[in-house]
Amino acid sequence: MPGNHELFWPAQKAALDNDVALLSKMASENAGLLDNRCKFTAVPLYARIIEQASQAGSIPVLRYISEQGYDLNCSIENQTALVFAANKNRIETVKWLLDYGLPIDGLPTTTYSPLMAAITLGHDELASFLIGAGADVNRIHLRLFQTPLDIAHIWKRDTIAEQLKHKGAVSSLRPEYADYSPEQVLRLFIHTNGGPIMPTVLSRAKNDVAVTSQFAYFRQKKSLYLFTLGLNARHSPKMELSIILPPEWSPYDMSPSARFPVALLTCLMNLIVDASLTLSEADLISATDDRFRHLAWPPSIAGFYPVNFLWGHEKEPAKEVKRAATPDDVGPIELFSLMPVKATKKPVAPADIAKNRAAGWSKMTLKL
Repeated sequence: MPGNHELFWPAQKAALDNDVALLSKMASENAGLLDNRCKFTAVPLYARIIEQASQAGSIPVLRYISEQGYDLNCSIENQTALVFAANKNRIETVKWLLDYGLPIDGLPTTTYSPLMAAITLGHDELASFLIGAGADVNRIHLRLFQTPLDIAHIWKRDTIAEQLKHKGAVSSLRPEYADYSPEQVLRLFIHTNGGPIMPTVLSRAKNDVAVTSQFAYFRQKKSLYLFTLGLNARHSPKMELSIILPPEWSPYDMSPSARFPVALLTCLMNLIVDASLTLSEADLISATDDRFRHLAWPPSIAGFYPVNFLWGHEKEPAKEVKRAATPDDVGPIELFSLMPVKATKKPVAPADIAKNRAAGWSKMTLKL
């Protein structure tokens, strides 16, 4: 609303000062003020007031904003009111916001959780409260791709680290491998040659809970690497499947379009476990196939070819990487990446296996 931008800072200062009367007066005298957006950002004023009030511990202001019909559980530059309150160690405000109904771990796109904020800033009492209140102790930082336990180790929060481990927290940076099973060896290979594996189990095969999908963060490639684990014992030749994604993908976004990569891997896992599918590099996983048609396919993708894709191919700047090795009585396990095939007006061409194996990392990445 033209002419109201000069009121943005006074309104935010009223929130910081816990001055509900002044804020109410400004809003009543300037229709639409709270919905107005700053000239420099896309964030509406009411969201900025939520941010400022949460940081200041101004519960009456938060209550006032809620009474005006605004949802306090809004995303403010990928953060929520709980994170802002946690940043400033506002324990009572955190408790009030939880009672209001805000999710303790934030929204699907929240970069880091309130628990991570408390650990990072050394707010031990708040961190302990959040752990006891049910915060996800293995929630993933969506920019650094670290867990709360990783953050506690980095910032030397030893007391909190012990509490986290007692609740089942694990580290992505300091993985522990209890045995040398094929799955553990494969995890070690991915961690060592690609990047840290996140503790989140994305899905399980319906008839075999030992077959799962997880993901790793490849920092050098700035990519996420979704992969199956345990499929090798159900498929001949022994293989695991993977999909390469851009780093902005969130494992917490449950919308069908965002969940598509996981849904596709899960569908393939189920078919292989049921012994109704065998894959080779010549096989097209087609969007028009009745077995996969129900998935939320990106309109630009016609299907995928499984590719025995060598990391660190000569076209790529990464170092040469050795193939995954497993104990002698098990044999090698190949990591097959699913290469996206663009949808065009023409039929999909048969697989050119040599060309597909020589594809660069970018061409192997599914861009959602």
